[in-house]
Amino acid sequence: MDAPIIIYQMGNVSSSAVFTMLNEAENVNRPIYHLRTLRDDGIGRNIIDHADWEEKQDIVDGVQVRRLLASSDLSGDAPPEKKWKWITPVREPIARNLSAFFQDHQEYIPDMIGRWERGELSINEIRDEFIQLYDHALPLRWFDDEYKALFQLNVFDVPFDQSVGYLVLRTGVFDIMLLRSEDLDIFPAELFDEFIGVKGLVVKPVPEGNKRPYAEVYEAFKNEVRFPERFVKTMLESPYVKLFYSEDQIAGFMQKYVE
Repeated sequence: MDAPIIIYQMGNVSSSAVFTMLNEAENVNRPIYHLRTLRDDGIGRNIIDHADWEEKQDIVDGVQVRRLLASSDLSGDAPPEKKWKWITPVREPIARNLSAFFQDHQEYIPDMIGRWERGELSINEIRDEFIQLYDHALPLRWFDDEYKALFQLNVFDVPFDQSVGYLVLRTGVFDIMLLRSEDLDIFPAELFDEFIGVKGLVVKPVPEGNKRPYAEVYEAFKNEVRFPERFVKTMLESPYVKLFYSEDQIAGFMQKYVE
């Protein structure tokens, strides 16, 4: 089997745009997987939580990649065409968590859309539920939970060039690309061509949430909401944010979010 391309990400980081680009490209002849976790406990929890897990492609892909890892010889060096290609987009964590929260809003606030439309639920009340109920540390610990735990790769020891927004790590059998999802539409045209080894790959960003039932309240929330300074600082002063974003970018996020 040809070496796979694995879009390995924490969810809600615009990875669907990368998957669509690769899946629709006629000259990409490798198997493509799109998943959120490779941990045994993560996959196991997904299977337990979703009775229909065999219909959820990210869970199925996680199971398949774990099997591939277990059955493959990952020692030594592989020629370029045999190297596994890993693509991991990242995203500013407050925006990422908001996207995930609204996507699964029924889990946190039953009838959120209807209550907001009837004037029974304010933007600030949604904000307070978001702060209280969501697991905000998920993106901050994802690299430790996944890459470090499974592959002994500590990305926080790697110098990420914040001025370009992406980094390619090369090991014996893996090539790993880390990239900021905010920059998907401005990366050099040849970036994915060179990484995958084919020509003509172009990412077309997918508008987030525009066609979903919660689109109107989501847009209103993003336009109006402000957060307590302590909450924002906890997120933006994390090693995760400081690795991938410059001081100027972080200052911009502070200005965007703080009350």
